Amino acid sequence: ATLSWVSTDAETLALETGGVDVPLGDAEVAAGELEVSPAVTTTWTMTATGPGGAATVDVTVTVLPIPVVGRFDADPAQIALGGSSLLSWETTDADSTAILVDGVVLEEGLAADGTLTVTPEETTEYTLVATGDGGQARQTATITVDATLGVTLEGPESVGAGQSAELTWTTMGATQIELIAEVGGGAPEAVFVGDKNVAGDSILVTPEATTTYTLTASRGDDSETAAWTVTVFPAVVIEDLSATPEMVFVGGSATIAWSTLNATEVRLSDGD
Repeated sequence: ATLSWVSTDAETLALETGGVDVPLGDAEVAAGELEVSPAVTTTWTMTATGPGGAATVDVTVTVLPIPVVGRFDADPAQIALGGSSLLSWETTDADSTAILVDGVVLEEGLAADGTLTVTPEETTEYTLVATGDGGQARQTATITVDATLGVTLEGPESVGAGQSAELTWTTMGATQIELIAEVGGGAPEAVFVGDKNVAGDSILVTPEATTTYTLTASRGDDSETAAWTVTVFPAVVIEDLSATPEMVFVGGSATIAWSTLNATEVRLSDGD
């Protein structure tokens, strides 16, 4: 700021602020000016003295606080393609904020402290602009987007005939998924196409025979696959259980005979 004065009938001038004298250098008494750079709102007092006495005048320069961005963060700072991140910020001495990308306003009229969810399609640098009476302050935050296409598929390795298996998958960077089932050398059959949560979900399947499930995750012309085989063990069947003879005297003996299918172990109990 520039302090300027004009005086008449003065022989000397004195300038002070806060009880401290301010040198005027070679400034003229009748008219002059002085450059000042106050850090805070400051009042100067000038005293002009001449044969007729002394006169004083005050002038105040109001310093408006410059906004400060305390923090501007992205959580998480790295996401898979299609994922989201939360921008959050805190400022002081700001009336409003705006967020820019490559110099273009993404959102404006935001609160001095706030959050914004974004879903960038590529690695992006966001600029927070805090505006107040004292000017503007800026800070940047970068979200890295991993465009790698990935997929996993897993579940139980085996089930008994008629039982269900839960298959669970996760994907990264995919926009569509397809799950197919293949029994032996038979033709693949679609279980679903794109009607499940792409990023990750699960499904119950009840294979009638050993089945290989293949999940294909795609984005545009790119795709990745993951396969999981569920082995189906045939049901255990007791074909026959007999006693010969079926009636004996106390202390007598009988022969128990049985036949089974698909059993690996047999346990016989007396029924008590």
